[in-house]
Amino acid sequence: MRKFRPIAALLTALCLPFNASAWGFEGHRLIAELAEAQLTAEARAEVSRLLALEPGATLASISTWADENRSPSTAS
Repeated sequence: MRKFRPIAALLTALCLPFNASAWGFEGHRLIAELAEAQLTAEARAEVSRLLALEPGATLASISTWADENRSPSTAS
């Protein structure tokens, strides 16, 4: 019977609900800055081309769009 205790504990833990720990604005900006630093020259050129469509936009500044436009109807 003692053999099954760790297995039962693991199965119980797996059945518990987990809370999502979202990073929000700060996390999205940080990831965008890290990603931008790793772009190839070709990818950087394409990102620059696309960002030119939004005057003054940077990859970090647009990374928070979903956070800024969240509403109760779109949150889930």
